[in-house]
Amino acid sequence: MTTQGFKVTQPFSVTSNCFSALKRLRYKAETRILWIDALAIDQSNVDERNHQVSLMSRIYSQATVVVVYLGDTADNSDLAIDFIMNCYDPSPNTTSLSFPKSDILMQALRTLFLRPWFTRVWVIQEVFLSTEKIIYCGDKELCWSAMENFKHYLVNTRMQFRLPYVVSMSNRYFEEETTEELLLKTLLDSRHCQASDPRDKVYSLLPILQSHIKSLDLIPKYQDGLDKIYTDCAVSLLPSCGWNLVYAVQGQSGIEALPSWVPDWNVTPQRYIIGTAPWMEMSYFWIDKALPGIPDKPQIMMRDSNDGQMLVLRGYGYPRGRVVRMGSTYIAGKTPFPAKEWYTLVHKNGAANNSGSTSPSVELPHRTDSLFKFLRLAHYLYSSSMEDKEEDPVNELPEPDFIIGGSRTSYRDYKFGSRWEHTVKKLASERKDGVLPFRDIPFHYAAEGWPPSYGNTISGNLEACHLRRCFVTDTGYFGIAPAETQIGDQVFICVGASVPFVLRDIRSSGGDEFRMVGEGYLEVGGWHGMITKESQPQPLYIV
Repeated sequence: MTTQGFKVTQPFSVTSNCFSALKRLRYKAETRILWIDALAIDQSNVDERNHQVSLMSRIYSQATVVVVYLGDTADNSDLAIDFIMNCYDPSPNTTSLSFPKSDILMQALRTLFLRPWFTRVWVIQEVFLSTEKIIYCGDKELCWSAMENFKHYLVNTRMQFRLPYVVSMSNRYFEEETTEELLLKTLLDSRHCQASDPRDKVYSLLPILQSHIKSLDLIPKYQDGLDKIYTDCAVSLLPSCGWNLVYAVQGQSGIEALPSWVPDWNVTPQRYIIGTAPWMEMSYFWIDKALPGIPDKPQIMMRDSNDGQMLVLRGYGYPRGRVVRMGSTYIAGKTPFPAKEWYTLVHKNGAANNSGSTSPSVELPHRTDSLFKFLRLAHYLYSSSMEDKEEDPVNELPEPDFIIGGSRTSYRDYKFGSRWEHTVKKLASERKDGVLPFRDIPFHYAAEGWPPSYGNTISGNLEACHLRRCFVTDTGYFGIAPAETQIGDQVFICVGASVPFVLRDIRSSGGDEFRMVGEGYLEVGGWHGMITKESQPQPLYIV
């Protein structure tokens, strides 16, 4: 493109999407003033980028209107936008029958919300800070209030449809959190969003925080490396957020110098954070259990190493054993839930402990544990025949109490898991890379047709098990751990943490230095009897 209105025209490059947007938004008969970040900011000038990011909150909050350009008409986008607009402002010429909930409409809606704009992390502040927004898509226009209304329409009609975060987020929680909690929450909720520069996974969210009284000691510095930016962010959040920050460590980071306890925000969400699961986390365990001289939050300190001093996370924890056996990794939509394998692993371990052939630390099988109950139910319904029985050396396992009489056949016909996993595979095939991101896996489909209590148990536990594997420790406990877990890794319950962590020894000879693998779940029996007058938590240094 070239500039106009100057004595000397100068050519400059723009993206194809920006070119289409300029053509669509220009007025034919009059001048229109637009501020476009891609054109107004010299992306090659680090000082200018640092300065402009600090101005973003003023730019968007003081703008007359913020324009959202989704692209040209394609993939029945007109049908999707007409439906959203009709939900907001019904036309006298249309009825609900004009937009049947057909596969064509649902596909049009899904494709619309998969457009790149909805996945960009920068657009979060555009929506949050601006007072008026207009959406353009091809020849269609849509006010943002219609999009807000569509969010409530989905709730009221119980349509099983996942909206992008930028549409589904609520301004209310931005007002109720402390500054540190707000940033952590927003980092987690927007983790799936894309950024051409990984630094922007943090920097793009800072303008939202400027409305808070307390400011964080985080200033955009694009000259810094990614490891320093993410570490500085973690150091700023840790005093308030404690172990909640460490729960966010997921997957294998590609940032070489990043400490293992610092979340890599450029890694998309891999799995459900068990520390946020009310039915699995154990925060209540620490009520009235203050340990003299032992902090209930991790602390940052410098420690000597062969390469000089390094920043480490110090906490205190109780060792619960080393991983000695593991089941296969469950990947929703790619592998069937390994119900029989996991159940057999845990069941045999419980039976062995009960017979006294292994560690006496577990006196009874894991009958009352909620995860074991789920594995038992899943194994029962995945078995090749409803009449199959697993031999139990202690007592016969009872059938799930909701399967009675003639309902046995109907629930067997449901083919637990297969229907929804087929749906997941179909949804994945619609993506360009053939992969369905964790956030978009419809775990709620797995609960269709089940009584509510069992339905919630099934969908919640399946989600928690995704990209995890079942393990057994040398002390006789079982649980689920990140897919990256290896034989020999140690399981620790850290003082103040609501879930256990899997840690890996830095040295083969052992010691007190570890690398963080991730959070997981440990059977309830692994928590009981842990704190005694004789036992003391050991210091842990996580590098």
